[in-house]
Amino acid sequence: MFKVEKIIDEDLKTSITLEIMNSLPKWFSAPEDILKKSVAHRNMPFFAAFDGRKVIGFVPLKV
Repeated sequence: MFKVEKIIDEDLKTSITLEIMNSLPKWFSAPEDILKKSVAHRNMPFFAAFDGRKVIGFVPLKV
């Protein structure tokens, strides 16, 4: 079972974005685009899914 949490910490948002997107290169953009997105996500409402302590997904909400 997993849980979803709202993430407030901007550094944690960036870290989660980079971890997930870099681990799935065929699904996401080029590395430079991933870095840009990780910075953009800092200013968005952001939710992450965890399986225990391991992050397994995220959703940034572009309003």
